[in-house]
Amino acid sequence: HAGAQRNIGLYWLRRGDAARGVGHIAAALSGDASLREEYFPLLLAAAEDPALRAALTPIATEPPRWWGGFFQYASREARSPDTLGALLALREESADFPPTAAEREQYLQRLHRDGRVADAYLQWVNGLDPAALQHLGYVFDGGFELPLSNSGFGWFGNVPRIAGIRISTGATYGMAGQRALRIGFSGKRVRFQHLYQNLFLGPGRYEVSGLARPEGLRARRGLQWRVQCNAGGNSAANESLRRPLS
Repeated sequence: HAGAQRNIGLYWLRRGDAARGVGHIAAALSGDASLREEYFPLLLAAAEDPALRAALTPIATEPPRWWGGFFQYASREARSPDTLGALLALREESADFPPTAAEREQYLQRLHRDGRVADAYLQWVNGLDPAALQHLGYVFDGGFELPLSNSGFGWFGNVPRIAGIRISTGATYGMAGQRALRIGFSGKRVRFQHLYQNLFLGPGRYEVSGLARPEGLRARRGLQWRVQCNAGGNSAANESLRRPLS
């Protein structure tokens, strides 16, 4: 009974027993989703206090259905991304319910928003499997040998259904590897900016090169690769020449 669990939880919290109190609050949340607005801030306060954080261990290692919503709330409202890192560390203690890709990505995005790009990059690299590490470079997986990850510093292929665009990978002649990127358009006019990757580069001079083969593509304004700074500004750092196609 959510109401009873809530009252028991508040009783133990008033008596200073955070572990028992948080446990009953968690049970109340599982029984009544409307309590999230009231008690997510309490759970976040526990996560931000090193002395109380251990009270969340039983919840983090066997996450209830509302855990994803709480982690998303914490990614927005926590005072520091270190709180998310601490919650992920608790999740890592679970052998049966390890952190999800969504949780890791929310942590990376929060680090990025707070300007801690180097920390975000290191966290992302440490989470790559051995196969993905083989494609690490200034541009990750520049040959598109891996599926689009839509996370971290990998390729994002953000394609709304209404855009009339299809992004995939596959074999084709002339490629230097096992796969190549394929972008298909259904004849609709669209400003295509749906494929991108976050780069982590120090100051210096870089050269980007690649191969492309358009087939039946009409693009009066041409195709262009663009590099923009997304740490402190959105101005274009550099861009390729436009090549009109008809």
